[in-house]
Amino acid sequence: MTPLPHQLEAVYDYFLKLPRIRFLLADDPGAGKTIMAGLLLKELKTRGLITRTLIVTPANLTFQWQTRNEGQVSRTVRGRA
Repeated sequence: MTPLPHQLEAVYDYFLKLPRIRFLLADDPGAGKTIMAGLLLKELKTRGLITRTLIVTPANLTFQWQTRNEGQVSRTVRGRA
């Protein structure tokens, strides 16, 4: 997937410029939260700034998150229905 301009702006012009990076991404459905989270995690991992991450999604979105970000981050996923 190709990120949209607002997603790139959020990650590179806002998130990564803060001294502490801790976020809860919440927005309207279809606003691109999954893509923004994937971009942010990939960049933080590349920079060596994270060793582990907690991702919490509603049970019905766990599969979507896994498939859209396949290969972006190394992870152990535990789903719960």
